[in-house]
Amino acid sequence: ELARELGVPFTLTARGSDVNVLAEDAAIASRIADVARDAYACMAVSDALGDRFAAVAGLPQGSVRTVRNGVDLERFSPGDKAAARVALGLPAEGALAVGVGRLVPGKGFDVAARAVAAVDGLRLLLVGDGEERERIAAAGEGRVIFAGAQPPDQVAAAYRAADVFVLPSEREGWPNVVTEALATGLPVVASRVGGIPQIVGSDPPLHRGALVRPGDVDGFAAALRAVVGARRRPDEVRAYALQFGWDEPVARLVETFVDAAGGRG
Repeated sequence: ELARELGVPFTLTARGSDVNVLAEDAAIASRIADVARDAYACMAVSDALGDRFAAVAGLPQGSVRTVRNGVDLERFSPGDKAAARVALGLPAEGALAVGVGRLVPGKGFDVAARAVAAVDGLRLLLVGDGEERERIAAAGEGRVIFAGAQPPDQVAAAYRAADVFVLPSEREGWPNVVTEALATGLPVVASRVGGIPQIVGSDPPLHRGALVRPGDVDGFAAALRAVVGARRRPDEVRAYALQFGWDEPVARLVETFVDAAGGRG
């Protein structure tokens, strides 16, 4: 409405739950479609989300531009695992999986907890809070460590302390936590949903991780065993993640905004 009042172009970006969840309400989907028709450009943070956005808004497939999120490659970088565990008060020995996110339905951390409980010697560190904490604790059979919500530097330390990252979500847009984990050299075991295959690769090499059907506890457990048991190559994982810095998406946004402004800069 403000853009219409001022007579200026505007862009519209889908980031995840806005079209994956909220747009399941027909009234909200209708409003998204109305606004999208007047937008100079519609964007989404992953190809899969762009397809979903186009379907919700009644736009032609392929008309939504993908402009992914970036990752802070300085903050999220490999480091000393032992020192990170000491700093976070974690056990020095034993394999550790880490998950980062809200402990709410849809994120699937109960699936991760059950999978971890099925893998000998593996524990799960969860960074984040939410209503599912007690349910996740019960599912993990004493194997889950809850760190609560943490600032970004502590999240980076949690990645460094771990041997594998888990994200068993039912749906995602472009989850920043996956690129953060990869940037620290951490392999990823995650659901094959949303933009995750676009980030990790649809069939990633084992040292980079594995993708599993959402809700598949046995599949997650098998993937965790395989990935933790594989030879970890943090520097190679980190080298792969360097493509996800901020330069490329910022350049695409600047190009779009300059075009929308009629090339006036």
